[in-house]
Amino acid sequence: MKKFVLILTASILSLGIFACDDGTNGTGTDPVFVAVTSITGVPTGGVKEEPLTLTGTVNPGNATNKTIVWSVKTPGTTGADISGNTLTTTNSGTVEVTATITNGIAEGTDFTDDFTITIHDVFVAVSDITGLPSAGKAGNLTLSGTVNPADATNKTIIWSVKSAGTTGATIEGSTLTTTAAGDAGITATIVNGLTMTSNFTKDFTITISIDPITITSPNVGELVRISAGTFTMGSPGNEPGRFGFDEGQHTVTLTKDFYMGKYEVTQAQYEAVMGTNPSYFRTNNIYPPEPPEIAPNRPVECVSWYDAIIFCNKLSEIEELSPVYSIGGKTDPDEWGDIPTSNIHPNYATWSAAIMLGGATGYRLPTQAEWEYACRAGTATAFNWGTNQITTDQANFNGTTNLYNGSPAGVYREKPTEVGSFEPNNWGLYDMHGNVWEWCWDWVQTFLGNATDPIGPVYPQDPITGEREKRGGSWGTDAVRLRSAARSDNTPNFDDWDNGFRLVRN
Repeated sequence: MKKFVLILTASILSLGIFACDDGTNGTGTDPVFVAVTSITGVPTGGVKEEPLTLTGTVNPGNATNKTIVWSVKTPGTTGADISGNTLTTTNSGTVEVTATITNGIAEGTDFTDDFTITIHDVFVAVSDITGLPSAGKAGNLTLSGTVNPADATNKTIIWSVKSAGTTGATIEGSTLTTTAAGDAGITATIVNGLTMTSNFTKDFTITISIDPITITSPNVGELVRISAGTFTMGSPGNEPGRFGFDEGQHTVTLTKDFYMGKYEVTQAQYEAVMGTNPSYFRTNNIYPPEPPEIAPNRPVECVSWYDAIIFCNKLSEIEELSPVYSIGGKTDPDEWGDIPTSNIHPNYATWSAAIMLGGATGYRLPTQAEWEYACRAGTATAFNWGTNQITTDQANFNGTTNLYNGSPAGVYREKPTEVGSFEPNNWGLYDMHGNVWEWCWDWVQTFLGNATDPIGPVYPQDPITGEREKRGGSWGTDAVRLRSAARSDNTPNFDDWDNGFRLVRN
């Protein structure tokens, strides 16, 4: 019997512990009070004459009291009234409501917070934004667009940069600021535009060009300043029709600005410096110019690479600039000896060892990296207007054969056209695609990887058959050879009726 009483007592004690319901958690003290810190998720908008259920999330989640009592603080023009948690309105406008939680901050002290709700007329969703700018000049551009439909409830556009590309794009308010040419991706957002609770967004692209900074030569006209930068040189793997020797891409950084001729050197300019005009397409041949074009304004052609560097040094001397090219330690072309007519000419090795003098202020040919960077003008597509197609309305080339990427057939003009006959690229350079091939400084080389200020080998990889680079295609070539990345080459003594050049200065 004694043993039975002890067991019963233990059971009773045990039941007492688990049955305790006096609010003391079995400790004999009051429960811990958890204050309200905030209410979030309250509706921000509604439609007039449509009842709106007021809800919110009480924080923290274990707050002691979480029952919200709603009241109108300021009805504005809305005619607002609240019954329980239902807000009714009769007009559009803004209404301030107060959320109250009794004993929310501390026992005996209420938590309150005020919220503004915008009441709309019947909500009309945004369907589109039209009239967005597609092009602009580097600097400041005001962004604008037309929100459709015209009676959309929300029409305030918030602008942001999605992709700056090479443009250095930033946005403050509705002002887009850019510093360089290229394509900038922009996003237009209208808050609560698609539905009462979701935003409308639209992405679009703006092509930025520049008002070129130029210097003017009394003998060859304007040269455009090309800002230093980094770009992807070469052809992507999916660029159709590329030559085997322009395959592959690599990153090139040019650390110094340079000036490049706005136009290819013309027949008139060449003759004024050299005293002769070697061009096949002169006025008195079987391909006379078509008025108002005049032959002297066509690019000079039938010039070799040797002719081009001679011209550069002679022009530098005329304008009292320090010549760039040195052969055998001399910068005066009259002291270089006879021009090699082939790779077995006795002067071929001497002329092949031509060097560029650092710090020279005179005229020179572009390196092929400089040429492609200037041609692309911030673009990464096959052609420098930002597309993978070309027509004879855009450049002078053989538009009847070997069309590139679905380009429509066009006119085969059979001759060069006056320089500047087509639209320039974003740098303000004309005829970078077509008209005549343009000699570059570099010997032919295989691209080996990323590079800074590359100038190519100092001597041909093959001293017998070494060739210099040419860029840009010509009036007689198909579209494939006009691409920004396309390369061609010839021995430096080679001249032809579609070989010309363009000048550069440091």
